[in-house]
Amino acid sequence: MSYADPQSITIDAETVSLPRVSQAGQTAKYRSANGAFTLTVSHQEGKRKRSVVRLDSTQFGVADPYTGLSVDQSASMYLVIDRPKGDAFNPASLLEHWVGFDALLNASSDAAITKLIAGES
Repeated sequence: MSYADPQSITIDAETVSLPRVSQAGQTAKYRSANGAFTLTVSHQEGKRKRSVVRLDSTQFGVADPYTGLSVDQSASMYLVIDRPKGDAFNPASLLEHWVGFDALLNASSDAAITKLIAGES
């Protein structure tokens, strides 16, 4: 079952539409009309099962701090769920783990994420 098409994301109070631009096997890509945002959802299965959702963001024409030239700069964020095959971590169990992890990261107005971005550990 696929994600809805289009997806949307809100960045700095602006909602951006991300229509699906490709679907191949267990990978789907969604991209904003201006190409500034790409959302990739993928699944791989080998010795373990791995699911990834990734957001790539690009800022176009940013002044390079070293040369002063106008360049495109990008940043990426990933969520990876890596698990063994079998029933040890079934979807319900993994969802319980996610709920706890999400609460940890978002507690106190995103304090843990803010510290992560700032380079604290």
